[in-house]
Amino acid sequence: MLTQVVAVNNQGSSLALPLGGVHAGYIIQSIDGLDPVKALLSSSRQANLPGERFEASALGTRNIVLNLGIEPDYVSTSVAGLREQLYDYFMSGENVTLTFVGTKRSVMISGVVESFTTPLFSAESSVAISVLCFEPDFLGIDTITNYMTYRANSQKFEVTYEGSRPSGLIFDIETVTPLTSFSITSRFAGRTETFSYEGLLQTRDRILVNTNPGEKSIRVNRPGSSASLLNGVPPSSDWPKLYKGDNSLLFTFSASAKVTFTYKPRYGGL
Repeated sequence: MLTQVVAVNNQGSSLALPLGGVHAGYIIQSIDGLDPVKALLSSSRQANLPGERFEASALGTRNIVLNLGIEPDYVSTSVAGLREQLYDYFMSGENVTLTFVGTKRSVMISGVVESFTTPLFSAESSVAISVLCFEPDFLGIDTITNYMTYRANSQKFEVTYEGSRPSGLIFDIETVTPLTSFSITSRFAGRTETFSYEGLLQTRDRILVNTNPGEKSIRVNRPGSSASLLNGVPPSSDWPKLYKGDNSLLFTFSASAKVTFTYKPRYGGL
């Protein structure tokens, strides 16, 4: 159950909008666009065969619409003043981050304000705010962190992932001794994804592997320098993700290393 919506603007200022009553002159009447977004499906026709052949699917843009009522006390607040205050957070074309606080979990999503519509000459003062979120998944507000030290062999780590949409991970690997190769394998319900790297790494190198879609990278950080290591990743490598349920992560190193990995749960709807 949702209890509050918090809007954060580009300057880092926040506006809290609790559900269930008037707060600071505003009342949330309804919120649209919190369901899973419509999938975009592509297909192709095949000669002499009925129907079409499915090719691929992708998620469309999320459109969140906040419908707010304006309830001034006409002593310290007015309709015009409350409306102008909303401009600080929901001006068309500006970025905004929305956090949805619930009794079960809290999530956040970033977007761009598409429109701010209010009837200026109506007896009932209200505002309809449309926010387009081009990355449609909601993210858990907490980053989940796991830390471990591995010797020169394979070791397994179990992760129970609660998100409803797959999530990438960020691996922070610190070498204890020189390393020549490593691999990370994720397993879930018969699905196997393996990321591997081959190349000489020095003692106390810090390797950052990001498997999040749109952010995939592998870099090495040394005192005074940072460089990409993509040339050591075979083209056939996967970029492991977590899926809803019990996942196994298998780490294999040619020498000892310390590993920290983090992720944010992703949700397709509220």
